[in-house]
Amino acid sequence: PSDGDYSVIDVCSGDIIVLGTDGVWDNLWEQEFLSLLFLARAGGGSEERAARMLVEAAQRKGGDRGYFSPFCAHARQAGIANCLGGKLDDTTALVLRVP
Repeated sequence: PSDGDYSVIDVCSGDIIVLGTDGVWDNLWEQEFLSLLFLARAGGGSEERAARMLVEAAQRKGGDRGYFSPFCAHARQAGIANCLGGKLDDTTALVLRVP
């Protein structure tokens, strides 16, 4: 589509690639996201486990009306001052490790 983004990114063996829907990114701060990836991979955890943990956390945060989510941070930057809570949305994540 003409409004899509296209980019090429160099990767190295062992890099982790995470693809996710807005329901994941709108509900997890970068530090939460990185902590979950670290926990999921600790002790040899699988990419599947990491994806599941990201989705479950995003779904929990999405339903939390008292949570100040990344979505609300962006809404406030856009002038919507009374935004608070997660954003209920589709939540899908795919975690891949470059061989």
